[in-house]
Amino acid sequence: MTRHTMFLRFEMWDGHQLRPIPDGTRVFLCDDDPLMDDVLSEGMTLNGRIALTGSDPDEAQPDLYLRLRLPDGTAWCSKGRAATDGTPGLLHDQRPGWLGAPDTPLVFRLDWLAFLALVAWDAESGGPRALAPGVPVALIEHDPFGQQRVIATSETDADGRVVLAARDLTEEAPDLSVRVGPGGGLTSAWDSREAFAVDAPDQPGMLVDHRGPGLGHSDAPVVFDVRPGTPRWHVGCGATLLIDGVALLEALEQAIGGATQTLHVEIMLFFADDSGWRVARTLAAAAARGVMVRLLVDWNTTRTIHQLIGAERMWTRALRTLEPAARDAELARLAALAPEEEARGEVDALVAFLETQDGITLLDSSFSRLSLDPSLPEDIPAAYREAESALPFFTLARIDHRKLIIVDGERALLGGQNIGQEYLYTEPFDPDLAAEDEPWHKWHDVFVALDGSVVGDCERLFRERWVAEGGDEFPLDPVTAMDAHSGVQPDTVPEGLRVRLLRTTPGHDHELERVLLQRLATARREIWVASPYFSSPEARDALCAAARRGVRVVFILPDGHNDSIDFLYAGRLAYEGLLDAGVEVYEYQRRMSHTKVLAIDDAAIIGSANLNRTSFRRHYEVAALIDDAAFTETLRERLFAVDLARARRITAADLPALLDINVAARAWLRGVVWTLF
Repeated sequence: MTRHTMFLRFEMWDGHQLRPIPDGTRVFLCDDDPLMDDVLSEGMTLNGRIALTGSDPDEAQPDLYLRLRLPDGTAWCSKGRAATDGTPGLLHDQRPGWLGAPDTPLVFRLDWLAFLALVAWDAESGGPRALAPGVPVALIEHDPFGQQRVIATSETDADGRVVLAARDLTEEAPDLSVRVGPGGGLTSAWDSREAFAVDAPDQPGMLVDHRGPGLGHSDAPVVFDVRPGTPRWHVGCGATLLIDGVALLEALEQAIGGATQTLHVEIMLFFADDSGWRVARTLAAAAARGVMVRLLVDWNTTRTIHQLIGAERMWTRALRTLEPAARDAELARLAALAPEEEARGEVDALVAFLETQDGITLLDSSFSRLSLDPSLPEDIPAAYREAESALPFFTLARIDHRKLIIVDGERALLGGQNIGQEYLYTEPFDPDLAAEDEPWHKWHDVFVALDGSVVGDCERLFRERWVAEGGDEFPLDPVTAMDAHSGVQPDTVPEGLRVRLLRTTPGHDHELERVLLQRLATARREIWVASPYFSSPEARDALCAAARRGVRVVFILPDGHNDSIDFLYAGRLAYEGLLDAGVEVYEYQRRMSHTKVLAIDDAAIIGSANLNRTSFRRHYEVAALIDDAAFTETLRERLFAVDLARARRITAADLPALLDINVAARAWLRGVVWTLF
């Protein structure tokens, strides 16, 4: 005889606190069968508790669940619900045994409970504040066809807190979001679908396939930032893809040549090679005709980027498992490459040329490689400093990694390319030639040119960094100068694209990570990713989770031409887990692919950020989120479809040859690169 004993406790929300369900609630232990469910045991609760012993099921491993009938006639079923410890309410193939104990019963909540705290920006005090009391808050259930249903409502209290209690969930694993307002300073409703929790950046506001008992706890509510105007979407914008160096150089020179008032350039690398000098002279010509040029460059990183060759030497000597002949050939190649790379980084003459041009103001955006207790802007609201606490007490490689050019406040160009010969060139590369067989190495990369009101956000973002580095507080035009938190959108033409600017500002705003992970978590059909530097466990887990739930996930990384050997092997070390989850992994062949692009269902993300922790937390980054099905399809056709033809699909059989590294290298990748970078 098979017997199952369950020690259970049930609780529900009475509008103020959690209480045991009413005495006399009938509880049925049932066996889920295809034709007719069997009731194995039943009883009544006392102080919310009950012990049930089931006997004589018709199978050795029954599927067990609970049905409740409260004294007022309300019914509840544990199918699709979970106990507070995560135990599923439908126990598949339950073997004989006990669940819970007399002193530690299995606890189920009849209500799905969301404990929330809502904060907003207070323009008067210049800091955060709890959302005003009495603001309506609703819990929304989303069905697969895009329909929405309100399943719980409440209002904020004096501390901006609210508890949402829902029982009428129609799906076993529903998709849920929170809607706030309007009211209390919110001129329009705010929805958590576009948000992550302030104090839990891995917790998306759109809960997809949720099976847990709720969100947050009474003593630790989940905090959401509901600043009006966040997220800040712009409609009626233009976006033009600029793929590879010929297209970007032409667009860049055209933009600089057509500027009449201002040119704002924020770039990480500005090399003293032919391409770098060509752009420098174009900027000087613009300044000579009266254009105000503000140029923000990381000169320290430009000067020292050749040290990547030293890292490759170290890997070749100590961390790779190469035959002696192959090792000697690789070291000889690196020795030949080093002088040219070091010469491109000798930028003193280039800096002097730019500094002596009337109309050009040049600032250095370099940071120390190692920062202890890094300084942050004074005006960061206290409620948003949770991001800072996620940084270690020391910060490695804090870099302004943005690539952003703004022309007259009307057009912005952003993406992955820096200024140098591998990024900008006059003849397209030959995809059938290896990079070393070209006249010089040419990289594969992507920029996007933006028009419309989103350029105002680009201008404001540049001004933030410019002023922080000691630059003048130049005026913003009326559209750009709008209050970032006002929620007021400028007049736009109805035609065009819906665009949002994303950013990473270390210790202040990790918006790019939050939005990217949220988009991955809610993808329904397909995800296409191209990123050369991959080490984020959060991004890895999100891609794997998407593939496991049936989303097609295609990930393209560079082959052995990756300029960062740390990230080459950090990515390859993750291949096994990606492949096991069903992700299609490809390596772009014969040259470095520096593209940082995602296409997720009907939205595209293009910018400077990689899928690593430095881009998510420690670098200054910028990207455009373009929410448009036609543009995203164009991106898939012009970039990803073309790249697949130039890439090799990776299988499990390829991994031993790709991971020609020793135990010390694996420990370095897992313990340092995956953790800090």
